[in-house]
Amino acid sequence: MAEASNVTFELNVHDIAYLDEAISYAKMGLVPAGAYKNKGYSYQKVDFRNVEDHFIDLLYDPQTSGGLLISVEAQYAEAVMEAFEKKRLDTKVSLIGTVTEKSDKLIRLH
Repeated sequence: MAEASNVTFELNVHDIAYLDEAISYAKMGLVPAGAYKNKGYSYQKVDFRNVEDHFIDLLYDPQTSGGLLISVEAQYAEAVMEAFEKKRLDTKVSLIGTVTEKSDKLIRLH
């Protein structure tokens, strides 16, 4: 999405919703093999800064791997969040970052 839109995503890994035990499992090294393939594909395009390895592993998990990400203009973010809350979905919805001018990396994790 970032590449096609010619922008950079600034994401806060602590604002992303994870399954209840996923962080514990990732800390134990229980990560699907496909995560490493995904990581190899885009590793050079992501700035990991000081993000802990278990969060990086979770973000590359092939079971989701960004397929559940949407982006809206900042001015509509609050209204979109309210609309999701009114629907009472079983899935957690959260604001996880911002879209910025394109930089040397497609994604910057904080």
